[in-house]
Amino acid sequence: MIAMGCGSDESTDDPPAETDATPVAPGSDVEATTGMVDEPGNPEASATSTDADESTVSTGSTATDDTTADPDVTVIDDLQEYIDALAATTDNFDGLTTTPEETTCAATAVLTPIGVEVLQSENVSVENVDLDLDVMEFATPESAVGIADGLVACGLGPRFAAAFAEGETAEDLDEAGQLELRDCVQAMLDDTTAQALLVGYLTPSTTGATWSPERADAGLRMAGMVRDCGVDPRPYP
Repeated sequence: MIAMGCGSDESTDDPPAETDATPVAPGSDVEATTGMVDEPGNPEASATSTDADESTVSTGSTATDDTTADPDVTVIDDLQEYIDALAATTDNFDGLTTTPEETTCAATAVLTPIGVEVLQSENVSVENVDLDLDVMEFATPESAVGIADGLVACGLGPRFAAAFAEGETAEDLDEAGQLELRDCVQAMLDDTTAQALLVGYLTPSTTGATWSPERADAGLRMAGMVRDCGVDPRPYP
């Protein structure tokens, strides 16, 4: 997952220590593996020191401080704050009414693959996540699959996929017409088809084209369902 704090913190690494120790001749009693050399005359860390920490000598590497905060714990805490905030501020996603349990599941399914790093890089805070979350903009080819899988696992795949039908109509439907179209398309979808459509709609173009091939294919398939529901679809090439 993309999340704040997943990478290693280079600032916690011990810098190479200067040493003026005399090089140890072969055959001496000093552990040979403790004197790793990157380049001639540039010994790494002070591993040749005879008063080095016992754990350093036994492993042949510089000891690190494992008592620093576990980055995985931070990731979970930060992500959960976003999930809780999104679930608490809405009972629907783009007009899709959801129960509290479904809302929490959907928030988890959407935010987990996107990750904290992306949210923060897009200036989405915990306080404004319900307003500034743009799944279509933030998704990547990889996270699109994760989001689709998560929504299907929540039992919401067909409902969310059917919501894209409104964007494939050539008619200007009123609210009642939009809901009727959603219901009609949703009745045609099983989890497998819904997952494929969700992946297609959420996969961005990586070539600079307006649509990715996956997005174009999903739109073409949805247009056929719109037509089958008695609504004129917008034309595809």
